[in-house]
Amino acid sequence: MEIFDAISDYLETKGLHRSAYLLRQTLKSSSPKLNNAESAKKLLSHILTSLQNKENQNSHTGIAPENEDVMENLMSRIISSPAVSEYQEMSKGFDSLLNLRAFHKMVKCAEQLFFENESQNQSSVAAESNKNLESSEEDLPCFGQGSSNNSVHESKTSEIKSQLSQDEIFETSDVREEPKSKEVSKIIDDEYENDDDPGFELYQCNEEDLVYVSKQLAQKYGFPQRASCPKKLLKPRTPKGGIKPAGPNSLLPAELIFPPSDESMYPLEYENVTYDCYHLKVIYDRERTGFEETKDFPVIIDSVIAGRYQVIEYLGSAAFSKALQCLDMLTKQLVCVKVIENNKDYVDQSLDEIKILRLINCNADPDKTNFLKVIDYFYHKEHLFIVTELLRDNLYEFSRYNRDHEAELYFNLGRLQRVTQQILIALEYVHSLHLIHCDLKPENILMKSYSRCEVKVIDFGSSCFIHDHLSSYVQSRSYRAPEVILGCRYDSKIDIWSLGCIVAELFTGNVLFQNDSVQGLLARVMGIIGPFPEDVFKTGKLIKHFFTDDRILYRVVEEDKDESFTPTSSVTKIHLLVPKKSSLKARLRTDDEVFLDFVGKLLEIDRDARPTAKEALEHPWFKVKYPDGL
Repeated sequence: MEIFDAISDYLETKGLHRSAYLLRQTLKSSSPKLNNAESAKKLLSHILTSLQNKENQNSHTGIAPENEDVMENLMSRIISSPAVSEYQEMSKGFDSLLNLRAFHKMVKCAEQLFFENESQNQSSVAAESNKNLESSEEDLPCFGQGSSNNSVHESKTSEIKSQLSQDEIFETSDVREEPKSKEVSKIIDDEYENDDDPGFELYQCNEEDLVYVSKQLAQKYGFPQRASCPKKLLKPRTPKGGIKPAGPNSLLPAELIFPPSDESMYPLEYENVTYDCYHLKVIYDRERTGFEETKDFPVIIDSVIAGRYQVIEYLGSAAFSKALQCLDMLTKQLVCVKVIENNKDYVDQSLDEIKILRLINCNADPDKTNFLKVIDYFYHKEHLFIVTELLRDNLYEFSRYNRDHEAELYFNLGRLQRVTQQILIALEYVHSLHLIHCDLKPENILMKSYSRCEVKVIDFGSSCFIHDHLSSYVQSRSYRAPEVILGCRYDSKIDIWSLGCIVAELFTGNVLFQNDSVQGLLARVMGIIGPFPEDVFKTGKLIKHFFTDDRILYRVVEEDKDESFTPTSSVTKIHLLVPKKSSLKARLRTDDEVFLDFVGKLLEIDRDARPTAKEALEHPWFKVKYPDGL
């Protein structure tokens, strides 16, 4: 057992934490005995002789899957010192391994383990191995439960679900080709393979081993220092106009105009609470009673809703509503009719949206401040309806269609400049009312005019006041601000973060922080934007749900997503995520430093350093002259 402990310690000193971990697990479960060292020596001697006969051959092939299995079994048996006769079953696969550089490295490692004094010769052998057996990252084998390209920086979304990250035989971080041009050297720190790269390397362990594995990964990758940074020292902001609070007893701005309540009793103040109301029309058939035949509202072209809105076209559906293009037979104008699902929670949320739409429509011109104009709202046939102006495609659908079917990209820097300015004007106004949009994304920004490049912000169903009870479940995940995810206090600046994600996405056509989990999103944020301020780890209420004590990202493997899970399995598996390094410049692929600075400001990870909408409008990027721009 002392020899096994020495092997484990040796693997640790070489940075092979995963291999050391798996060896210790094997010792705990089966307690093998090393009682046949002579067999191991004979086997290694045989392997070295075979390698010497092959040393003049220069043909080196890639590792086939079947060879990887043989290599893993061979290395495992060398370490556990079996008899040479046990390798007869591998004779066919063994000869093909002699051409692999990775196999040479493996043998050198085993030779060092068994035949040399590691305390005296450790460094010299490692140097000799690196010198004589240089290899590309693709040649390096992995040990444990299988091989994975994540350990050699080849993470792919499809592989992550079925393969686990393991350690390499030797560290390869120092083996990197010199950049062939200045352009390559500019993005040499970008570890992403392509735009579909998940942005992290994946490791797996059992729940009981989480603390140990976390510490090993932290030591290997430089955590917790890599996850956090000191908070920036900021100059106090001086308010520049805007709507001021009414006073110590008021939560809303003093100059705010409230829509009429159409009820003489309201607004009413009682115990420091101001109660207000709005009338909701209930439109019905005077000669009928009872429930509707179905809970779903039937969409029939040319039918008339509530005797006024003729259905022209079905526009689409969202999580809890349908959108219809209708002709208002009273005004002869085309409008959009939003049909809310017959569900109490959805109806309650939409009643809130009506309240907010009335408020923002009452205090400014929707056309000048670029938000949705509300026309009507009513209850009919067990459904709530909201009638608004008719706009065009949302930015997500329009951008995707433009990239797939049109030769010229619509969202060049000039048009992107115009769109961004309009969104910021809308946000500046909404934020001045102490409101947070809470769900800003390309789907909630609609084109008003293609030729004039005009947009409007829609969907205030998730909006709230900054003094409301703020939930940690707001914003669509890919556009969710870090302070929301980690349970820190937040305000209207979460909309600014979302806007930064939108601008990057429209420019590249790819979601900047694409992910399949919140932990995956955080890994991309850390890799592209940088570490979190130190105070986030002290104040975030949800930190423990995402980070270990060593500040390594982790997540519990869901049973239905784990292919190795069996109904009788009672072991909880944990995935640990180590972010890959990248940058906004690498992801946006542009040398426009002013534009990069602007997007970087919107995506400032420190909420306090992130600009307000008004401050963002003053950025020098809006003064740059582009074709089709401002």
